Amino acid sequence: MHGSVPKSGLWTSDYGCATSCYEVTCGSRSIICDAGSGLVALGQKLLQDETPEINIALTHFHIDHIMGLPFFAPLFEKGVRIRLFADETVLACSVEEMMHRLFAQPFLPMGMEAIQADL
Repeated sequence: MHGSVPKSGLWTSDYGCATSCYEVTCGSRSIICDAGSGLVALGQKLLQDETPEINIALTHFHIDHIMGLPFFAPLFEKGVRIRLFADETVLACSVEEMMHRLFAQPFLPMGMEAIQADL
């Protein structure tokens, strides 16, 4: 399945192959669609640009759509506001529950208390 796992190599050098993560902008406003591995590099850019408010819409909680969250640098910065949106009526759990599961042992050595942003 294309886009289910991040890949690198000469055959991906033109377009890359991160998992699902798209930034849609309109003027100075933007929304990030999904939080796949592409979110890691985008997070570095957002910090460099000193973006104070970040909106992320999650289509669903499959790992290829959320794997970038634990490595999204703005989550660990004070003074950044991050909003996560999802249609919880069609998902197996709430956004809050998903985050608690993702940021827990045995998957990550940190808990939600590592997050410094206003989430």
